[in-house]
Amino acid sequence: MQVGTVAGVHGNDGWLRIRPESDNPARFSPGSVLHIAGRPHTVRRSTRASSGLLLVKLDGLDSREAASQLSHESVFVPLAEVPNPPAGTYYHYQLLDMDVVTQEGEPLGKIGEVVATGANDVYVVRSERSELLVPAIADVVVAVDVGARRMTVVLLPGLEPRPLPAAKPAARRKPRGRRPRRASRPNPGQ
Repeated sequence: MQVGTVAGVHGNDGWLRIRPESDNPARFSPGSVLHIAGRPHTVRRSTRASSGLLLVKLDGLDSREAASQLSHESVFVPLAEVPNPPAGTYYHYQLLDMDVVTQEGEPLGKIGEVVATGANDVYVVRSERSELLVPAIADVVVAVDVGARRMTVVLLPGLEPRPLPAAKPAARRKPRGRRPRRASRPNPGQ
């Protein structure tokens, strides 16, 4: 599971600037193992930096050059190390591509994206012909079955799928011919 992204390096001693994508406060603590660029790395030290970034020092990464090779890489942990979320909450990866149906069983589409907002998440549910924005609130989401990959929702008034715009055929361009070049005339004044 992705828990962050290496945003760059810090200093000359191999420190990484990591943009965390994890709510687990111990995820980047000393002794934690992070997988970056397909290899495990043990966290030696970490500290908060400005703009929500973390400064992380990994074992065996002792130069700016070595650290810069990991810039812009994703940071992962094995799913076995991910703690179970609290009851009634879900990780985004658990919801993506989940079928969404009404209480009557009418299919609405699949969750294609989870948008984190200040108040609550919003699930972007897409079908072949429509899109629906489902707020992650108890009045709308009545059941989530992670094992069956199915979410049941209530469509409150005003909460309706909107049709997707019809795909426009690709515009055909007329082939352009080259215009003949004009011969340059010598300037008599030169």
